[in-house]
Amino acid sequence: MDLWSNRQMRCFLVIIGHYFPANSYNLQSTILSFSTFDKQHTSIEISRILETKLKELNISQKAVRVTCDGGKNIVCAIDNMDLNLKRVWCVAHRLHLTVTKALGF
Repeated sequence: MDLWSNRQMRCFLVIIGHYFPANSYNLQSTILSFSTFDKQHTSIEISRILETKLKELNISQKAVRVTCDGGKNIVCAIDNMDLNLKRVWCVAHRLHLTVTKALGF
């Protein structure tokens, strides 16, 4: 999942599912939900909307991991959800932070 704002400061939430179809080892990726996010980016609002979306998609019991950045609001939201999801740090985000720090940006 990811939250971001465009140049007009409109916020969006995307949920992407990564999975292996039955009897296949070909990893598939699908955008499961893409919507505006007009609430404050608090952990309570994030966990509420993420739980709602996963239940609407009927995958709340199938989801086991969430890849996210290290924002305190995201970390707290996922850790406090009733769905018992585990967090996985986004490697691309961590690499970006490392490179920008090394280059002095």
